[in-house]
Amino acid sequence: MKKTILIGFFGLLFLAACDEAPKQSEIKTTEKEVKKEATIDNGIYKVVSKKSVLDWEAKQISGGHTGIFPISKGLLELQNQKITKGTFEFNIKDLEVTDMEKEDEDYVEIYNHLIDPDFFEAEKFPKATFQITNFSDGMLTGNLKMRGIENEISFLVQIKKENEHLILTSNAFYIDRTQWKIGPKSEKLFSLTELMDSTIKDKVKIQFKVYLV
Repeated sequence: MKKTILIGFFGLLFLAACDEAPKQSEIKTTEKEVKKEATIDNGIYKVVSKKSVLDWEAKQISGGHTGIFPISKGLLELQNQKITKGTFEFNIKDLEVTDMEKEDEDYVEIYNHLIDPDFFEAEKFPKATFQITNFSDGMLTGNLKMRGIENEISFLVQIKKENEHLILTSNAFYIDRTQWKIGPKSEKLFSLTELMDSTIKDKVKIQFKVYLV
């Protein structure tokens, strides 16, 4: 009788242990979950110009346009997973308008309008540059120079390693075009009766994604 009770008791312990033991599939899942992201090595990284772009969106009172500036060249220096230095350069004439097809009749007109003296004045100022001055808690600060005018801007960024590339991505942020004398006079200078559908808003939305190696 005692032997029967002992056998039954140990049998219950064995079954309980089996129920509590993690299954092999669960162990594999856990291992995947704790897998760390690829570490970023210290060093100087070069912009991959064919993949790196700055997206922009300029609104009017009614409507507006979107487009890109390809990043023509640049360097980014990192130490201990943090950005320490960096510069990016844009060729103004490489800009594209993305809310219409290049074959559209209006495309050439809008493109020429953007590079003429009223806007970017590309003949006189063919390049725009961004020079990084500080990076702290994900906030990137630097000097954006367009039309020979330099102003400080700040915005949040994320940086990660993906295969052979280092990728720097910004959150969407806004700049005031009038600080660089881009486009017609500020919307603030118009009275309500003067505002037209074609009046360009001062704030331009910016976001970029930079690939580096």
